[in-house]
Amino acid sequence: MKMSLSLGRFGTLSIRRKLTLVIALTSSIALLLAATGFVAYELISFREDVAKETATMAEVIGANSTAALTFADQGVAGEVLAALRAERRILMACTYDARGRVFARYLRDTDGPFAFPAEPRLPGHFFNPGSLEIFRPIVLDRKTIGTIYMRVSMKDLPARLRRYSAIVGMLLVASSL
Repeated sequence: MKMSLSLGRFGTLSIRRKLTLVIALTSSIALLLAATGFVAYELISFREDVAKETATMAEVIGANSTAALTFADQGVAGEVLAALRAERRILMACTYDARGRVFARYLRDTDGPFAFPAEPRLPGHFFNPGSLEIFRPIVLDRKTIGTIYMRVSMKDLPARLRRYSAIVGMLLVASSL
């Protein structure tokens, strides 16, 4: 019994052409895998960078809110939160008092169906589809007097991924030439 392996058109090529195709295919796959790794790293580092920046902003806003919370001055607390309008990614923020009630609020756009969490969660950051939420304690003299909450837009992420994908595509085309 004779077995026949059909390679189609590839089987009729010269060894030189076969080697060239195999090397080109291998190189393209290696480039694609490396580029995928870089894009994945960028995605992860972008998310971490946004979380760190937001945590730093929350610390600053929290430190500036201690007097307002201590003296129950909601007007001043609102003014402190209003400083967040300088950062376009901040969608909403609020401070909670020591009992976990919303004390002051900030909304970038009042058109959307935004709702502040009824009570603060444990400190940390939480990624949701399209946004990041962060909760940080507001501390004065080693005593927690409140909590700051921020919701940050992550809508820049898909545009970044498209841009990186376009760059990867151009590099693959250029390298294959």
